[in-house]
Amino acid sequence: MIISRPPVTKLILSHNNLGDNGCNLLFKFLCSNVGRRKHILEIKLANNGIEDQGLLAISEYLGGNEILKDLYIPQNAFKNTPSVVSTFTAALNASHLEKLNLSSNRQLSDPFVASFLPHLDTPHLRDLCLSITGLTPLSIPYIVSYISSPRCRLHNLSLNGNELGLQGVTDIIQAVEKSNFGLGKLELYSNQRSKHGVEEGEKENEQVLKRALIRNQYLKRQVEREALGLLISARPSLLRPKSIQEVPSTSCPASSPSQPPSLPTEVQLLILSFLAPTLSNAQRIRIYTYASTFSTLPDLLPRLGSGGSRGGVGLSNPKHFGPLTGLSNFKSTGCLEGCIRGILCQREEERGRWLKLVGCDFYEREDMSGGDRQAG
Repeated sequence: MIISRPPVTKLILSHNNLGDNGCNLLFKFLCSNVGRRKHILEIKLANNGIEDQGLLAISEYLGGNEILKDLYIPQNAFKNTPSVVSTFTAALNASHLEKLNLSSNRQLSDPFVASFLPHLDTPHLRDLCLSITGLTPLSIPYIVSYISSPRCRLHNLSLNGNELGLQGVTDIIQAVEKSNFGLGKLELYSNQRSKHGVEEGEKENEQVLKRALIRNQYLKRQVEREALGLLISARPSLLRPKSIQEVPSTSCPASSPSQPPSLPTEVQLLILSFLAPTLSNAQRIRIYTYASTFSTLPDLLPRLGSGGSRGGVGLSNPKHFGPLTGLSNFKSTGCLEGCIRGILCQREEERGRWLKLVGCDFYEREDMSGGDRQAG
């Protein structure tokens, strides 16, 4: 069926009782030459009775996979074998997976977190769900250590329906407040067995968490806004012909207005840095590198859209990106300032891909010693 449908991008196979045998067959095909040619973006295998052999098959497909973005495998029967968890974690680190859902696997519990989080080091994972996985206060040190480290690039973390306790929830929230500037959503509902005497503590935690998440969401928006604006200014400042031979033959130097002498590159970069004070030095350097590279420019004549107009847009509005920035390689959707309801604007998709490419879809906090910022 998959072979006969070339445009398959999602595999929704939840509640089919595949077990290890079915899972092995599925991923054996996906790992084949024919299967690898299928651009599968999302796989859902909830409630299929998959155990460790099936998880190893998933790991084989996941390792080095730059296409798959969403893996949904809750409510299965993983045995929590350390070697299997280690293999799965290594495969995840070598992939471009952005969303991982392991909820309702109660048998995972604290040993899984103890093996998984200390070795989780993927820069691409943005959404992790560990709800209803049997976690207790024993998992708190591993969770706190992970979300406080530069290895954590998560935007969303779900830990609902566990038994972390009030103190454990408080420790996690304090770690976000002090050390994590990337999480925009953190769910910690239903983590106390008894509600007696915890209402006041819960209310205080809610207020602290709300302030921290609002701060993080603001910083993320600010980083994205400044990064996009910096690209617009950096292109004409840094991308210049290296010699007269690179100037188009149609131009006439005699009739062109005289150009002022260029400032030293260091001075130009310093001036540009004032346009994006929220960005880290590393983030600004990545944007400068992109802006000063001819290979990142689009074709001179963009493809005609469905309405007969060019795909490029003007630069009068900073929200629009034309040929100068190199972010106009998208198909025309017919929208100007808004989108058709329910359809994600392709301009937004293009911006999102670029922001991730240059590492500006999160806030990086620099330490006081002047080193690179820590990713939230």
